[in-house]
Amino acid sequence: MKLLNNLLTSLTQYENEMIQIRRHLHQYPEISFQEKETFKYIMGFYKELDCEPKLIGKGFGIIVDIEGGKSGKTLALIYIVFRKWLYYGRDLIHRPSNYDTAMSLNDKVLYVSTNSEFSVLMTNNVPEYALLTSGKGFLKNLEDTTGLLDVKYDNVVGNYDIDKADIVYYVYGLLHSPEYRDMYANDLKKSLPRIPLVRNKEAFIRIGKELSNLHLNYEKQVSYPGVTVSVSSDDYKVTKMKHPKKGALDTIIFNNSITISNIPEKAYEYVVSGRPAIEWIIDQYQVKTDKKSGITDDPNEFSDNPKYILNLLLSVITVSMRTLELIEELPEFEIQE
Repeated sequence: MKLLNNLLTSLTQYENEMIQIRRHLHQYPEISFQEKETFKYIMGFYKELDCEPKLIGKGFGIIVDIEGGKSGKTLALIYIVFRKWLYYGRDLIHRPSNYDTAMSLNDKVLYVSTNSEFSVLMTNNVPEYALLTSGKGFLKNLEDTTGLLDVKYDNVVGNYDIDKADIVYYVYGLLHSPEYRDMYANDLKKSLPRIPLVRNKEAFIRIGKELSNLHLNYEKQVSYPGVTVSVSSDDYKVTKMKHPKKGALDTIIFNNSITISNIPEKAYEYVVSGRPAIEWIIDQYQVKTDKKSGITDDPNEFSDNPKYILNLLLSVITVSMRTLELIEELPEFEIQE
């Protein structure tokens, strides 16, 4: 409350200046994500205040470090299996959506892609907008997914004869069906999927629930049988993982001290947003320094557990294989007339 009062006092003191800035921005409107002149104006504004604004990514977003008191954080899922700590302050975060309240009422988010590489993922973290390149998140109870179902949500239980708590698992199972994806491939490239009523819906619910539990607990899976880990020293920090040579998918060099071998090549068939889940780990869990901002992103700092990234990689190999096994158990896709 003290922070809020201080903020309001400061805003009152600078009201005239804020009005001037607002009028300037309204006088020179720009298209979203193409705010080149707005970017220059804001950068100049902060530099006059002796601040050091830094670029965010390749767009026109900026960030300014301002020292304050207590901070708050939550987990955000940035890429498929790549989590980061997120400060969820509605007054600070750009386009925050309603996940601050929604996640307190729902422990799951069903995220569906809306691009040429159709994907679906269940998560219990706040999803980043571009989680699956671009997409839309639906809450566990699916009350806002009337656009997915072929009947109004209030009538789903009666028309589909599915328990309300099982709808999300029915949808999740169905969206993993290769036959469903093949049949509606063209539609899935352009719009959100529609969910018909199919035969053997109980099997889709059961497997959808198993897939959901698997993906929500992807960090807690034991190493897949046969996969071996060679450790020459207790160095678990990663700089950049790699395969020993092109095409050698059965082996990943974790660092100079650790090598993972006997990885089933089939595991790479589990593809999310156009890339195998294992390759997402290799690509995202590396030390990077942004050239423009000079900010270093070190994934080793995410967890206090030094083995976190190694265990995560082993878990994702298991998740990949188990997902493919569950998909093979799905029944034939038959729409119920």
